[in-house]
Amino acid sequence: MSSRFDLDDELFLTQLRAVAAAEDRVPNSVLDFARLAPSIVSFDVALTEMLSEESLGASSGLRDNDEGRRYRFALGESLVSVEVAAGLVIGEFEDDEGWSAQAQYDGHAVDLEIQEGVFVFAPEARRFLLRFVRGKTQVATEWLRS
Repeated sequence: MSSRFDLDDELFLTQLRAVAAAEDRVPNSVLDFARLAPSIVSFDVALTEMLSEESLGASSGLRDNDEGRRYRFALGESLVSVEVAAGLVIGEFEDDEGWSAQAQYDGHAVDLEIQEGVFVFAPEARRFLLRFVRGKTQVATEWLRS
């Protein structure tokens, strides 16, 4: 069996790719996540660095099981603090109010109202995604509440 294709095989593969592109499209949710992936990866790297042993003495990444979890991290030039408790999430943009925030869970997306840099919501699901957007910059963070 040869590993080389002849002209008929190439033509068949070209036709097969065209049919697959037309009839078996990649879901929009997969494409949306793929577009966000670079910002998520860089955020994960920043979060890992932020939570390293050297920075645990700082105010970022504090963990308190009785009162929830509090995180403070950078979104570009801005700082945001997020506190995730059993039934409530509170976030505050410290430097810049040009961001919008959205919560996503169980297939629903909820635009969060931001007043004076603060947003509050009660997640209906244990696992949820917070998406922060300003202009072309998007950062998505996944959370698991206790």
